[in-house]
Amino acid sequence: MRRSVGVVFFLLSLASSIAFAGFNVTGSPADKRTWDKMIADCSRASKSFKAMVDKVNDPALGKTVNVTLVRNKKSVYVDSFSSGDVDLSDIEDYAKADPAKVIDRCQVLAHIIGERLYAACNPGTGYTTCHKLGGIVAENNYRADCGYTDTVVDHSGSADGSKACHQWNDGTLTYDAIAEERSETGVITNGALTVPGKMTISIDSSLPNADVINLPAYAGGGQRTVTGYSGVFTVELSPATVPNHALIHVTDVQIEAPAVDLVPAVAREKNHLGAGTVAPMTQSTGPNFLTLDPSGLQFGVINLKTGQIWVSYSGLITNDLYPPSSPLKIYSTVTGVYVPGTSALHLHTAAAFLDGDPGQTYGDW
Repeated sequence: MRRSVGVVFFLLSLASSIAFAGFNVTGSPADKRTWDKMIADCSRASKSFKAMVDKVNDPALGKTVNVTLVRNKKSVYVDSFSSGDVDLSDIEDYAKADPAKVIDRCQVLAHIIGERLYAACNPGTGYTTCHKLGGIVAENNYRADCGYTDTVVDHSGSADGSKACHQWNDGTLTYDAIAEERSETGVITNGALTVPGKMTISIDSSLPNADVINLPAYAGGGQRTVTGYSGVFTVELSPATVPNHALIHVTDVQIEAPAVDLVPAVAREKNHLGAGTVAPMTQSTGPNFLTLDPSGLQFGVINLKTGQIWVSYSGLITNDLYPPSSPLKIYSTVTGVYVPGTSALHLHTAAAFLDGDPGQTYGDW
C-alpha cells in the first residue's frame, strides 16, 4: 500500500512539472461540449481552421491557449483578450454559414484562436499586434477557404456600444447589433418554406411585441422602446454552396409603428431654434414607416436541417420629421428558428440602430 501511494505521488508531481500544451478550456460541462462541437464543425469546414487547431494541440509546439467560457457577460462582447473570457451566447448569435460579407460563427472562432495562438507564440506582444497579425489573418484565411475574395480589414464598435462594425477591403461597412439589446417579435408565415421560393412574414399583432431602437447623438441619443407595430417582410430563398443551407434575400419591408417622442435637442434642431432658445419638452415623430433600403445590404442564411435563421437588413424610416426626401437609415439583425416542413417561425430581433459613423473600438473584437 505504501508503495502504491508513493507511485501516485510521483506521478502527480511529474504531471505538475510538465507545462500544459493545447487548449485549456474552463466552463460548465454543457458549454465545454458546445465549444468542442463548434471547433469540430469549423475544422471540418476549413482546412486553415483545422491546421490552426492542430497547431494549438501539437505537443511539440508546447503552447497553451486559455479559454474561459461564459454566457451573457455584459463586460464581454464575443471575447476578452485580457481575461481569456469567450462568450458563447454572443458567438451563437452569428450565422453558421458564410455568405459574402457576413461574419459567421467559424470566422469569429478563427479570430479568437488566431489571436490567442499568436500571443502564446510571441510572449509579451500587445493586443493590437495579436489582433491584426493573429486574429484578422486567421479570419481571412478562413474566408479564403470558403471561396471568397473579400477580406476583413478590422472590427470596431459604436460609441454607445450598441453595434459592432465590420470593415471590408473594398470600403464596405457591415453591422451586427449587440445581443444584449435584442427584443422579441412574433411573426406568421404564409406557408411552408421552399427552396428556391418566396415567403411572406407578417408580424403577429396579437402578441406583446416590443422592439428597441438606439438613437445616435444627432437624433438625441438614448433608447426608445416601440410597441404596437405591424407589417410584413418578403424574402426570397435560393440554394447555398454550403450543404443543407439556403440563402435569404430580403426583397421588401413594409412596417408601420406608432409615433415616438424625441428629446429637446432634436426638437430644437427641427424647429430651427437658435442657441439658447428654450425648445419644446418633446416633439412627436408622428406615425413611422419602415421600408427596405435598396442601397443597403439585406441578406441572411437558414440551416435547412435545424431551422436556424440569421438575417441582416437595412431600412429607411420616414415620419413627420423625416420625409421621404431625407429618411433615417436603420440597420438590424434577426435570428430565430423555423420548424422545417411547417409554417411555424419564431424570431427575435437584435435592437435596431440608426446609421452613424463607426466609433470607438468596442472590447477586443
